[in-house]
Amino acid sequence: TATPSQPVLTLPVETWVNQVTLDDTGDRLVFTIGGGRVVVVDVASGRTIHSIETHRDGVSDVELLQEPGRIVTATGPDAALTTIDLASGRWHSRGFGTAEVFRLIRRLDDGRLLTCSYDQTVRVWTPGATWASVRLDGLFRNPFAAAPSPDGDRIVTQDAHGRLGVWDSHTGQRLATHPKVEPWVYNIAWPAGSGPVLILQDGSLMRWSQDFEKVETIRLPLFEQPKTPEVDADDC
Repeated sequence: TATPSQPVLTLPVETWVNQVTLDDTGDRLVFTIGGGRVVVVDVASGRTIHSIETHRDGVSDVELLQEPGRIVTATGPDAALTTIDLASGRWHSRGFGTAEVFRLIRRLDDGRLLTCSYDQTVRVWTPGATWASVRLDGLFRNPFAAAPSPDGDRIVTQDAHGRLGVWDSHTGQRLATHPKVEPWVYNIAWPAGSGPVLILQDGSLMRWSQDFEKVETIRLPLFEQPKTPEVDADDC
């Protein structure tokens, strides 16, 4: 296991990195840089496998599709989902209007895709010719983070007021509402065998039980602020 002082792979890039993901095997790193270039790197060697220019606008997020060798990106200003074949470099983009500006995208285990948008919309998409979707009904103001349950049947979201909502991913209906979480939620994951894990702005983790009855807060040593040593007045 790598420690913060021992990175597995360090890559020089000429501009800012927008989003990063690993494939299911952990062998390939996929990230987007600058105005919309998608780069695929072999983790073992650090060699660039693909570098594909596909977007005229910045990429909000990138995710792997269920089919091997294919990824999907979500772009912000032009509100598009773009599928890319990594072997050929061919891509196809589908725009959904300027109102629905995507900010994140997550894949469910059954192949559907979860998107969270700046227009206060969270949808679950079925990739294909029509890109059919289910919109979560009755969302709170400005969903900032969302994640699917391990079985893909539920979605958890966090809004601008810090409240958590749980939704049916097939019907879009709200199943439960939970109290405000502080400090600010930066991201959400929902690992197997657990309830949602919230990544908080102060660097701590908040882990819920599967029934949402219990919650545990974990402070990561990596983010601990160094303590100021106490100084005796006689030493001054």
